Amino acid sequence: MYNFYSIGNDPNGNTTAWKNDVLFNPDVKSELIKSWEFGIDARMLENRLGIDFSYYKSNATRQLINIPLNPLRGYNSKKINAGNIENKGIELTINGTIMESRSGFNWDMSLNYAKNINTVVELTDDVTQYGLGGFDNEQNSSVLMMNQALILAKL
Repeated sequence: MYNFYSIGNDPNGNTTAWKNDVLFNPDVKSELIKSWEFGIDARMLENRLGIDFSYYKSNATRQLINIPLNPLRGYNSKKINAGNIENKGIELTINGTIMESRSGFNWDMSLNYAKNINTVVELTDDVTQYGLGGFDNEQNSSVLMMNQALILAKL
């Protein structure tokens, strides 16, 4: 990833070019995601009862994040590879046919449970927490912190 200029138009339609405010690093690599999943799907009682269970885990490493810089350097932030974010969880679904009639009326029911845990395993040597910014009118903000699940902070 290299520094580049953005090209656009001013309000009068004239072509303009300006330097990006992110300092890119030629050593930055693309993110890498390693994942696996285990599951079982079982049907019984002539398919009237079914159970579907899954356990999954993925690690996203070499996260691309912007580290703030002093704007006097000419850039507002620097692009780096940092982090290992782990995402793991389970999903359980139970399906059942409660009633089946010859007239064509069927009553099926499904019950679903899911639990997902996102944990910041590692950021980088210089960073122990990283703000992701707000996401609604109440100015809530997400903060990544080392060895903790994703935390929501009220500003």
